[in-house]
Amino acid sequence: MATHAEKVHKIDQNNTKWESIPNATDHLRWYQNKGQIHLNFIISILYVGQALNGYDGTILGSLQALSLWKEDLGHPSASRIGLLNAMSYIAGILITPFATWLLDSWGRKWAMRYYAVTMLIGTVLGCIAGKVGQNGGYALFCVSKFIIGGGLATGLMTMQVCSQLDGASVINFYYSVVFTQLGLTGSTLLTGIAAGLSMFGFVVGLIGVWSMGRVGRRRMVLCTWPVILVFNISLTICGAIYAKSGETNRAAGLASVFFVWAYSGADSYAGPVFYSYPAEILTYLLRAKGMGIWNYTNQAAGLYGAYVNSIGLAALGWKYYIVYAVLLVIQWIALWFFMVETKGATLEEIAIAFEGQDAAVARIDAQLEVGVVKHTVGDGEKDKEFL
Repeated sequence: MATHAEKVHKIDQNNTKWESIPNATDHLRWYQNKGQIHLNFIISILYVGQALNGYDGTILGSLQALSLWKEDLGHPSASRIGLLNAMSYIAGILITPFATWLLDSWGRKWAMRYYAVTMLIGTVLGCIAGKVGQNGGYALFCVSKFIIGGGLATGLMTMQVCSQLDGASVINFYYSVVFTQLGLTGSTLLTGIAAGLSMFGFVVGLIGVWSMGRVGRRRMVLCTWPVILVFNISLTICGAIYAKSGETNRAAGLASVFFVWAYSGADSYAGPVFYSYPAEILTYLLRAKGMGIWNYTNQAAGLYGAYVNSIGLAALGWKYYIVYAVLLVIQWIALWFFMVETKGATLEEIAIAFEGQDAAVARIDAQLEVGVVKHTVGDGEKDKEFL
């Protein structure tokens, strides 16, 4: 029979708060930890999906600079180009309810398998689109984008409005149009700028990932958005100067290249926050549905950007950037009031930050802290109840 001291010690152990329990760690180096290597390999496959998401948007911007691509698709108008870019977002909106059901009913593996198959089929159709005639080629390319968009929506929900409506989509999808309006032409020059811009965005994105754990999510976004606004205004001014000079001011055109890079770089720096933040603030039971809502909103905002940007640039030119300047101000105000910092917090602490002391985890923690112990000392001791 246990002594009274041993029983008291057991009671103290049961009253220990979860915040004070140290994490389980090992002292193996990463290359000696086979489990960690296997886990990171699986995670890297998911990251390929995110890389393909960015690549899909970048390659369309590059294709618009190629005369052969335009010829193969029948020289599509600004409206048709907008529809082509929007197809992936239309697919995302339509597939999101199905993807949410698939994740909850069949698990994440089947969602990733569906994603992989759609990426293969969509890519093949896109490759042969230029060989079936101009009108047929355009239609087949739209089908390709639709299939890829449906797969991306499902794949991203297994991992993951401001990121879509900060104006960077104008650069990502229509950089060739932006530079052409500023007097920079030629497929070699435009694709060269795009290649450099992609590498620059990749490096800045890595810096953003590093900063998330040190600067914090909220501070990163609140500090980056004013910077993006400054670059937006600067790009607008360059466009206005070039247009009012009768499209002869070469200096304004060259200055715009710098501000395009700066604009895109600032967006890439904050970009990682918008893919990690939704998953951080959602409990496991709500994660698939919550990410479904996030993805639905993201796809709807992307649909606007992909389709309307083409028409807006063709109709308004540099004046169209002012629309995003206004949106950036509205977004910053909303982020200031509603975004909660999650840096260094556990999932339980994040739940309390959003739901307050009425959160289920807070009530359980209070019960653990108080502890309910029913016992009598001595031979007449009865059962103890631990909550």
